[in-house]
Amino acid sequence: IIIVFSILIFVNFHSVSLENESLGSFKTGQEIDNNELEKNDQFSFENEVVYSKKGNEDFLVTSNNKQQIISIINESQDGNIKTSKGIKVNDTFQDVVKAYGKEYKNLWFVEGYETGIQYQDKDEQLLLEFFFNEDKLYRIELIKK
Repeated sequence: IIIVFSILIFVNFHSVSLENESLGSFKTGQEIDNNELEKNDQFSFENEVVYSKKGNEDFLVTSNNKQQIISIINESQDGNIKTSKGIKVNDTFQDVVKAYGKEYKNLWFVEGYETGIQYQDKDEQLLLEFFFNEDKLYRIELIKK
């Protein structure tokens, strides 16, 4: 039974290329730029520091202890904050699928949202997640695994 289950997971796993993925002007792995970001002590931990974009608390960047970006979260309605394929908050589910394709995984637990989908890049160890209410995009997350 375990072998069959493992085969099903492997067969159903779809990896898409997110190699050059960004959110706004930020990418995972890049060093923190203190000119655009300010530390947010409310959400920071010992090994992870959270920053918000200056003047925009709906855009958060988390860095590891090496000052490298490990996740980016955007809930801002600033139309200039887009993914590398032009997706921004308030776009539709169809806009996201048109830009990134049908090789997504449905997220089962998306508290506060009706729907969530995830694109995975196995080679780059990246996750790109989109969260929707009433077919409208409310949150984008780019995460280095």
